[in-house]
Amino acid sequence: MLLIDNDGVSLRNTRYGDVYRSVSGCLQESEWVFVEPAWQMIERLASHGRTQFHVLELGFGLGFNLSVFLDRWLKRAKPSWRCYVQSIELHPLGLDEYRRAWAAVAGPPATELVERWLHCFDADGAYALPGIHRYALHSNFWFDFFVADVSKALKRLHTSFDIVFLDGFSEAANPSMWRSEVFRDLRRHLYEGALLLSYASAKSLRDRLSALEFDVSREPGFPPKRFRLEARYRPYRRIKPFCPKPAVEDLMIIGAGLAGQCMALAARARGIQGVLIDAKLQQDCDSQAHLPAFLEHLHCSPDDNEMARLSRAALLSSYRLGSAQGSQGLSPLVSCRLQLLYRSEARAEWAKRLNALLAHSEASFNPWPALFQVLDEYRLCLPRSRAMALPNQLAFPQRQAFVARLDLHDGRWQAFDESGQLIASAATMVLTSPQALVKLGFNHAMPLQRKPGVSLLIDISSVDPLHPVWQIKSILADQQHVLRLAAPDRLLVGSLYGEPNDIEARSSLLDALQALLAMDASLFDVLSNAPSVLWRGVRFNAPDHLPMIGAIADRHQVGEQWERLRKNARLPMPRLEQAYTLTALGARGALWAPFGAEILLDMMQSIPCPLEADLLAAIDPARGLIRAMRRGEPLSGTIGHL
Repeated sequence: MLLIDNDGVSLRNTRYGDVYRSVSGCLQESEWVFVEPAWQMIERLASHGRTQFHVLELGFGLGFNLSVFLDRWLKRAKPSWRCYVQSIELHPLGLDEYRRAWAAVAGPPATELVERWLHCFDADGAYALPGIHRYALHSNFWFDFFVADVSKALKRLHTSFDIVFLDGFSEAANPSMWRSEVFRDLRRHLYEGALLLSYASAKSLRDRLSALEFDVSREPGFPPKRFRLEARYRPYRRIKPFCPKPAVEDLMIIGAGLAGQCMALAARARGIQGVLIDAKLQQDCDSQAHLPAFLEHLHCSPDDNEMARLSRAALLSSYRLGSAQGSQGLSPLVSCRLQLLYRSEARAEWAKRLNALLAHSEASFNPWPALFQVLDEYRLCLPRSRAMALPNQLAFPQRQAFVARLDLHDGRWQAFDESGQLIASAATMVLTSPQALVKLGFNHAMPLQRKPGVSLLIDISSVDPLHPVWQIKSILADQQHVLRLAAPDRLLVGSLYGEPNDIEARSSLLDALQALLAMDASLFDVLSNAPSVLWRGVRFNAPDHLPMIGAIADRHQVGEQWERLRKNARLPMPRLEQAYTLTALGARGALWAPFGAEILLDMMQSIPCPLEADLLAAIDPARGLIRAMRRGEPLSGTIGHL
């Protein structure tokens, strides 16, 4: 998709037949057209007390604007400032193409500029998969690479911006980027006075923007262009200004299971202290409190539905956070999942899914092997799917107690036990226990489904070292899965859902193990006769099988405004002050819990979430209430239950 012209003068995109930039002066052009005016805007906002700035780029191209802007930020930004840059790009290039383009720019300084962000891009090409990819380029500078068509991306944004870089290919080469509909969608994500910058300054563009409440001016351009464009958004209606939430003082997490512990780990990584409350002691005192391994179940669907997009975002976020933070959080035990396609229906279903995936990416290469690799007719490799373990120690101290009541008093949440004694208090509260969410009355119009399951742990410490079980190095999966754990040496076989008795459960799981390993009977008998134990647990999920992650609705306020909310879907749902939930994770706790914790902390700290608006709506704990409103149902009967 990248072509360096024979004359060495321009970098050309073969898909659009248009140039990215002139080789000579491309960085200076970025500085003149975009970075210098943007920096003046940032200094103006900072003079009025702003310390957080949001920049949107329409058309990432070769990353010239990001590179020059980041260089300016590193040299001039104050330590207290934070910047979030989001670039929308439909056609990402391969790493080698980016490097060839920058090599054409020439010179060691240019190489240093590009490597500041390019080294963060995944070597396996996962950065080019559809969706938002967040990279921390500095301690106070974050970059979201949004792979999507601009028109679709603008409908899925949930953040407002101070500055916009309009830097797509020319209108003749890419007319869809310059349509009035795009600018109508764009202005829904702008603060009042937001600055739009572009190299293009044609009268038709100026007229379009003027009709959409922009004050447009032509400024001196970068030669050979005579002009560039600056436009300020001056809407007739009043727009709510940026208003950051108060800093999170401390955190009270109710539920110390997988979700609660991931919430505590993520909060501690951001310097937030708190307390875990659970009636059941966790790993510090009870080694049987949880399974030894949790699997990251990556969903794949032909239509790339919400479940697939969410699980992909969660998996990639887990890898990147582990790399950036030194693997704080869950610890990888086993990497790589082999999906065994012995059944003909399984082969047909996966072929349908994988063929359809190619339609959901328009990069210059196929990025899907980062997640799905066909090894042969009977084996599919998921290289990034892993088995994870909780750390040995809790991130927060635990109070062993049953929470019977929650009150908000003087801006702090207070938890009381059945006798009315205060257990703990904190400025911010997170419910990670599904039972507590329901029993305390915070689940509305979203009945949670109880899903019991059973797994089998087989002790293989005394099995002959030459036995083939020691050759298992990845997760083997079909309808069930098996993985080998070390220290102590065990096989984990799971999971069987329902409540079979011990004899039925053991028999079914051993049958599944035999099908997965395909061993001779004599070799398999060694495993079936080895010491083993059944582990039973209960998972909870919502009817749509999506997690509940977000701020909790204020049922009292909702009741008072029910008719008004029902008639106007644009009105915001009333929420409780500093009250959130991370629960109903179902079978994907290893995916949803770490990712959901980061999403909640972003919400608490007024940080743009690296997730599209429709996906945030899909995991909203209040989605049951919203759906009830749209169906025209009365408020009564909207209390959720188990």
